[in-house]
Amino acid sequence: MKKFVVMLACVLVLSCASCGPGGVLLLALVGGGGGGGKKKAGYTLTINSAYGEASPPAGVHRYAPNTFISATCGITPYPDVNPVSGTRYYYTGFNASGSGLPTSGPDTQLDFNITENTVITWNWDVQHRLDINISPINGGSVTAPPPLDNGYYSSGTILQLTASAASGYGFYQWSGDASGNTNPLTVTMNSYKNITAEFVVLPHADFTASQTVFYGGTANVTFSDASWGDIVQWDWDFNGDGIFDQTHYSSPGSVVWAYSTPGVYTVTLKVTGPAGHTDSKTETRYIKVYGSTIYVNVNTGDDTNNFGTSPTDALKTIQKGIDTAQDGMTVLVANGTYNEKNISFGGKAIVVKSENGAEYCIVDGGSSGRIFLFNNGETSASVLEG
Repeated sequence: MKKFVVMLACVLVLSCASCGPGGVLLLALVGGGGGGGKKKAGYTLTINSAYGEASPPAGVHRYAPNTFISATCGITPYPDVNPVSGTRYYYTGFNASGSGLPTSGPDTQLDFNITENTVITWNWDVQHRLDINISPINGGSVTAPPPLDNGYYSSGTILQLTASAASGYGFYQWSGDASGNTNPLTVTMNSYKNITAEFVVLPHADFTASQTVFYGGTANVTFSDASWGDIVQWDWDFNGDGIFDQTHYSSPGSVVWAYSTPGVYTVTLKVTGPAGHTDSKTETRYIKVYGSTIYVNVNTGDDTNNFGTSPTDALKTIQKGIDTAQDGMTVLVANGTYNEKNISFGGKAIVVKSENGAEYCIVDGGSSGRIFLFNNGETSASVLEG
């Protein structure tokens, strides 16, 4: 309370005979006074609540002594169980001091008479929802740690998401609130997350050729792509040397390759999907290109696996060489002894000859039967030359 003093001075000049002429009497009067204000009565209730709709609301409130108060944290979870925003606030308990309240507990409502300055703190857990999508829907699945409920996790929770592809599919990438193709994916739940796992159909390589056997020494072959799945790259090896001769980044439909040298060629098509998955198809010894000669070698040849297009691809028997040849071609027989009989020209206008002369090439027909037959309309163009 402030005090104040008011000084009042009065000077009274009186003529007093007893004082003599010119005498002066000085009278000073000093007066004082005071006043003051009143202290506010009652107690404070402090409510701390970072979220929700507490009652009384968060802040400092003053009440008369012994006032009855019913304090609540409000609805929980707030604003509801599964809000559109994907973030909710879940009440976890209170801390309190004053007016005989317990220091902590799970109650959502506290009833008391205020008898001193009191503090109530409503505690909340911030929770965020994780929405996981699969594209396409049957492409696979994603596993995640179990949520609290409805896909919610406490803020700051670190999760590992693992994408698993269904049969015939491969994992491609994450999209939405995640990116890249790291699998498993680490996610920190610091906000609502909407994450999509993208899968692709695995690539499958397939192709066909317009024709596989050619005569005349050269060939222009059309290969038709019959691959399927999600594919972003096509690599062709037309001659089996392990080096890709053509690469395409969109479906070629069909491709053409020119072979200029007689031989047998292996063809491979490798296809690659957007996630790096690959598949290959190889047709071994697929394209046969013949020049003017069919090669036969009893020592190194093979009638089952070879085709006679070159000395290293020689057939084993003269009859197989004749059967393979077309009119105008020569069947060149390497040195050696051939145990064959009843070898038929089959009416073909071809030349069958030894590579180095009769003394190095023997055909042994045994003790019966004939060695060569000319009984299918052969002409002078059908020639046997030692």
